[in-house]
Amino acid sequence: MRLVFTFALLLLSVSFGGALKCNFCMSRGNSCVPSVQTCPRYMDACGSVLYISPYLGITRNCMNMATCQTFMHMPNVAAICCSTDLCN
Repeated sequence: MRLVFTFALLLLSVSFGGALKCNFCMSRGNSCVPSVQTCPRYMDACGSVLYISPYLGITRNCMNMATCQTFMHMPNVAAICCSTDLCN
């Protein structure tokens, strides 16, 4: 019985483990003051995207890792993608 209880607790901790937390802000210019955003389950990355041209702006938020990585290959954009709490 104890083994079943331990397994059930383990399963619950995997199913309901803490969601990823990311810095969140959007601003014109190259800096912003972030707040903390709890990501939905389908968002598995934190991203920082700096738009260089034609207008300077920054955004930090929860993203899908694949979507975030597409920003890394765009011209006039600098992006960082990571997957630990508040890494952006």
